[in-house]
Amino acid sequence: MAIISRTMACLRIIGDDLIPADITGKLGCEPTHQMIKGEPFSWSANGNPRIARSGMWWLEAKEREPGDLDSQVSRSNS
Repeated sequence: MAIISRTMACLRIIGDDLIPADITGKLGCEPTHQMIKGEPFSWSANGNPRIARSGMWWLEAKEREPGDLDSQVSRSNS
């Protein structure tokens, strides 16, 4: 198998009726970011609050060099 120099991983679940706490409970881990449709959120780069156009639950693993996707997926909650 070829050696991978760098890997990134993320899981995003998006939906108008999505309740982030439901996803957190089902997956058993806290998201990197979350939002509920119609509510303000401010995790954008400029920090200005915006209104969510949809619900979202987002888990992002840290980038790895050299790449190790298996480790990123299994340890993304740590």
